[in-house]
Amino acid sequence: MRLSPSREFALAPKLQRCCWYVIAAWPALAVVFLLVARFAQDRGPGDITFGLVLFSLLAAAPAVLLRWRVRTDDQGVSRRLVWRWDLWTWTDLASGRIRKLHPYKLLDPARPWWRRTLNLEFVGSEVRQELLAQINSHYQLPPPPAVPDSLTIRYGFRHKLIFDAKGIRHFVGRVPTYYPWSEIAHARITRMDPLRRDFSSLIVVLPDRDIELKIVGDSPNWRGAASEEINEYLRHNLPADRIETAIAGEPPRKRAQIERGLLAAKRNARDFRIVMAVFLPLMVGVLIWIAIQDGIVKSVVMALLYSIPSVPLVLFLWRSQQRQIREWTHLLDSVKDSNET
Repeated sequence: MRLSPSREFALAPKLQRCCWYVIAAWPALAVVFLLVARFAQDRGPGDITFGLVLFSLLAAAPAVLLRWRVRTDDQGVSRRLVWRWDLWTWTDLASGRIRKLHPYKLLDPARPWWRRTLNLEFVGSEVRQELLAQINSHYQLPPPPAVPDSLTIRYGFRHKLIFDAKGIRHFVGRVPTYYPWSEIAHARITRMDPLRRDFSSLIVVLPDRDIELKIVGDSPNWRGAASEEINEYLRHNLPADRIETAIAGEPPRKRAQIERGLLAAKRNARDFRIVMAVFLPLMVGVLIWIAIQDGIVKSVVMALLYSIPSVPLVLFLWRSQQRQIREWTHLLDSVKDSNET
């Protein structure tokens, strides 16, 4: 068996910051709770004591998450949550029974249910590919799923796809459009790492439209077939030169992909601004109403109660979206420069 150098991976830096934000925010919220309970609601000592104890426990919970670690060595991959390490041996990973689930999760059906999964999503994106490469050097994929005669996939509102040996039939309601395999331009598959059969996103480019199947969160936006089955069906019926594969987290190289990524980032930022433009006036209106009904002190206390957890979250989301736009713009500029040279 190949020996692997020992390496330890901590919680992603952004998740560590979130934990520290929560640890810092809960005491502040406890002070606000004390003010509200004592001066606005006139609660008794028992209720106040129970609330302060609850806030203390909530502040301590993120400290437990900060101890999360993943370690690789010559035995395998180990995970620590609090103090106990759970070992996944290289032999297990090479057995062919362990499945990969979206986005970065390993599932071993032979293990007890309470430690059946190993989630690598919490590792920082900067080092996650290094960890996956080390795992993939030992990992053996399970056998591919059988390719049926046809696949029926439903997605969106009254949209349906039927894959068969001759091509793809696309239904909008009951109206079908037929596309033989020879007319399908190509398929763009995005996987979370190179050694897996499922996908996080699939775009099938037809002569008059693009069909996109993707996983949002942990849920696919389609039903009827697993992504592994769809992947195998495409590989059996489309030539290899018409299947384009990308790895999530790796920068795209084609201009069209970069432009789509930049457009999606700008769309997300626009949607976020719309939500804020609707939410903030409503929030201000509620606080003004509280001030009129119950006095300015209660309105200020409620403003603090909502602002302490929400303002850091809003700033974090806004900065993340602006960073994504800058990264996509930089990639697009670098492609333009390379084309000019």
